[in-house]
Amino acid sequence: MNNLKVIIPVVIAIVSATIAVEARYAKSAYVKQVEQRLDQKIVTDRMDSIQNRIWKLEDRYGIACAECPDVVKDEYRELEKEYEFLDRKIGGNQ
Repeated sequence: MNNLKVIIPVVIAIVSATIAVEARYAKSAYVKQVEQRLDQKIVTDRMDSIQNRIWKLEDRYGIACAECPDVVKDEYRELEKEYEFLDRKIGGNQ
């Protein structure tokens, strides 16, 4: 009988601690989902920034930057490459 009085509270304490720990920490699937959403947000923000820069160059120098200085042409090409790479990275779901 004395052993039972000791065992029951210990079992209850262990179960309570397990439930508390389980509820306290995020599940790995949830963390992975949030991480993927954050990564996608970062990529889409970068794509928006690149697209805005491309449009500014096109407004200033014309479509496809045909008559820009060489430095600007190089920047334009790099921006287009990076935009296409990022677009493929997120699967073209912009």
